[in-house]
Amino acid sequence: MRIVHAAMGAAAMMFAGMAVAQVPGPINPSTLDIPAGAAENRNLDIERDYRKLRDDVFKRKPGPTSSSSPIPASPEDIVEGSEVRDKRGVVVGTVERIGKDFAVLSGAAGRVEVDFNSFAKNRLGLLINMRKDQLEAMMSGRR
Repeated sequence: MRIVHAAMGAAAMMFAGMAVAQVPGPINPSTLDIPAGAAENRNLDIERDYRKLRDDVFKRKPGPTSSSSPIPASPEDIVEGSEVRDKRGVVVGTVERIGKDFAVLSGAAGRVEVDFNSFAKNRLGLLINMRKDQLEAMMSGRR
């Protein structure tokens, strides 16, 4: 029995040595033949695919909805001049300006930048998951 275990151990060490011998070394990027701009295009493709996957997972679809329950808003739903309501349905302000991944929300107490991920929508329009008094405190700097 010891001979069988010793033979199995020797075979395992032999195959492990072969596997380690096949691992390639570090890749030198300067030796790769990559066309100019290919890396940037690949990054844009990856970002586009990520956004599509995120929208598919969270069921984000642009356009109006008939749902009375909040559903995630897509970036295309956030348009300048749109009214924004708090989680109780009270109008808290309007979208004043759109940035790369945020919107500036303007209300009676001031302005605040809000990430697109913080917006939802229902049949009434855009929503933000805060009460009006909390949002106004942020706008005025009182937190």
